[in-house]
Amino acid sequence: MKKIIVLKKLSKLLNNFDTFILDLWGVMHNGKKSFPHAIEFVNKLHKYDKNIILISNSSKKNEETKNQLINLGYDISIFKNILTSGQTIIDELKKPTLSWSKKLGKNFYHLTKISNKKINILKELKKHNVKKIENADFIFGSSADPSISLLEYIPILKKAYEKNIPFICANPDYESIELNKHNNKSICMGSIARLYETIGGRVFILGKPNSFIYKKATSGLKNFQKSKTIAIGDSLDHDIYGASKFGIKSILITSGIHKKVFNSSNLDLYTKIYNLSEFEVIPDFVCEKLTF
Repeated sequence: MKKIIVLKKLSKLLNNFDTFILDLWGVMHNGKKSFPHAIEFVNKLHKYDKNIILISNSSKKNEETKNQLINLGYDISIFKNILTSGQTIIDELKKPTLSWSKKLGKNFYHLTKISNKKINILKELKKHNVKKIENADFIFGSSADPSISLLEYIPILKKAYEKNIPFICANPDYESIELNKHNNKSICMGSIARLYETIGGRVFILGKPNSFIYKKATSGLKNFQKSKTIAIGDSLDHDIYGASKFGIKSILITSGIHKKVFNSSNLDLYTKIYNLSEFEVIPDFVCEKLTF
């Protein structure tokens, strides 16, 4: 069994790694407020001349995420790259490099919680937003509506499956740390995409845990070495599994999306992790938060 090293401070790893790939939600902020310890952590990494990369499973574009970080008190000039899954998908659709993206048609059905009047993420693609799923060449799923339960998506997904319509998912996360009106964690588009897969539908993602986004995020680094790179995140099925697929070490933050589970004392660490992960992935290190 792989040994998990529990850390109280991450400064012990400073000499082992040159590049740190960080998650945002649940690790650096909660969507509304930044974590002071996270600001201190990234500033210390920058002081020691480390490469700091941010990868977020967000349907937002890079610029929106950068502006949010600025508003939350982060100095974005210290980051080598800030990349979202939404931006990665948009870039691929604009200039297709993959077999599936080259075959997409012009008409898309947009699954989103945002009203059509405010939609701008796909305008630059010169594709057509259709109102009926029957007229779509593909589904573009960006942000899940918190007022709609997961099962309520089944009728439209069945129609899409019958027409063999591919599902392009801009945010592969299953759930968010943000709470819905029922005080439960809100589902993300990744849960709807996974539901589509269970009924036989074709789903394409480029965010975490897909290695595509890691390759793109690190492509501009000089003398990049996977052996000197570590990913830090709070999701086992996205951050930790993504790091494993990319071939780098990982740190699981236990105060994020899985906080309630790790705060309980009825199970040992390995059992908690195995019960949480769909892919039975194990992190190399565990730490409560980004404490330097």
